[in-house]
Amino acid sequence: MSNRIDNRKIEDLVKKIQGVLSTKAVIDNDKIVELHLLTDKSRNPKQISRDIQSALAADLDIEIDHKVISIAQINFVEDSYSNKRVKIKSVSKIINSTDLICEVKLTLGDVEMVGSSQYRNISSRKDYSVVIATIDALEKLFNFADMVFLEGIEVIERHNYSVAVVLVSTIFEQEEVMSGSSVVEDDRDLALVKATLDAVNRRLNML
Repeated sequence: MSNRIDNRKIEDLVKKIQGVLSTKAVIDNDKIVELHLLTDKSRNPKQISRDIQSALAADLDIEIDHKVISIAQINFVEDSYSNKRVKIKSVSKIINSTDLICEVKLTLGDVEMVGSSQYRNISSRKDYSVVIATIDALEKLFNFADMVFLEGIEVIERHNYSVAVVLVSTIFEQEEVMSGSSVVEDDRDLALVKATLDAVNRRLNML
């Protein structure tokens, strides 16, 4: 087996996807032949499958056929991180000739916070502004500051779909670099917010 296909890396990445409780990858001839998942019922299996495909392509450069993904769903009502996961309420931008203002509204249970960012209206800041506003909202929800730092953003084109990838570093208990990804459907900004949350949600809910 080559270094490119690694069970542990695959399983660790897939377990970061929202709704996934556990997973096991079966590798044969340097190829994923089976990927078994246990998930809660918070999300549609088809969406989970698409997220798996996008995450593996974006983070590990691995293409996987959806037919090898097997998903078993259970009721999961324990008061765990999945029930306390941050949710997206809205994403908005105000753009004029000089300024770019972005607002991201997030909820955690009954608490709602709005994060914002403002930059000069230049193309290189459009994606950046969305992620920074998301981090600002997270800081307000969890009452911390200067603990999550944006390291990079990339939108990868894959055949008939695109994947937003966000790389952040955190210094909660120790310095840690984390990545998140989300398929770009109709809304690029929304995918960027989802990718940011994908990177940090598990860590934030351990606080």
